[in-house]
Amino acid sequence: MKFTIYRATKQFMSTLNHNHDNLTLHRNRSHEGLGDKGLQDMVNTVQAMADKGFLVAAATVEAPLNEVFELTNSIERNWLDNNEVTVINEAAFFSSSSVGDVFVDDKDQAFIITCFEIAPVKLNLPTTQTV
Repeated sequence: MKFTIYRATKQFMSTLNHNHDNLTLHRNRSHEGLGDKGLQDMVNTVQAMADKGFLVAAATVEAPLNEVFELTNSIERNWLDNNEVTVINEAAFFSSSSVGDVFVDDKDQAFIITCFEIAPVKLNLPTTQTV
């Protein structure tokens, strides 16, 4: 299956030291509270980042869902060097996957990384644009 990985932009990440609102967005996206409310708060923050243009389709990964997390982490080498990964937007900040990151499959089902799982969620993300 093919997944699109959504990441914050380099420009957004460069603002975190001097823009309190952006820092709060970044923290809220990557901090899961407890239960369904905590998950929904993460999803709402991801949607707000996407709506503001701070979150972009960054890369694609050809793999089953249970392998996507490992393939998007720099374990033995930079994850961008994995054969299954194709960069589609150089404006993205290419850190390893972590809590709050989003994968979308080729059927438009979004998944978010939580502290405990990769959970299916509903999001309205920007379409993939190759850069």
